[in-house]
Amino acid sequence: MPEKLKMDGNIETEKRHRSIYQAVVYTGEMNISGLFRMPEINTGENQEILWDEAYYSIGISDNRV
Repeated sequence: MPEKLKMDGNIETEKRHRSIYQAVVYTGEMNISGLFRMPEINTGENQEILWDEAYYSIGISDNRV
């Protein structure tokens, strides 16, 4: 987890209809920045960490709750 995390964005909603069904579609633009400390990893083995393949994911909760 980041020591600092800043999220700023805009989310727009649009209702779409298909037959008798209605769905809300979300379109958004976000700017996310954070501070991550590189951990000290000492496993005793010569292992390479693939930092360029690392990613961060953010969960979005269900708005119906």
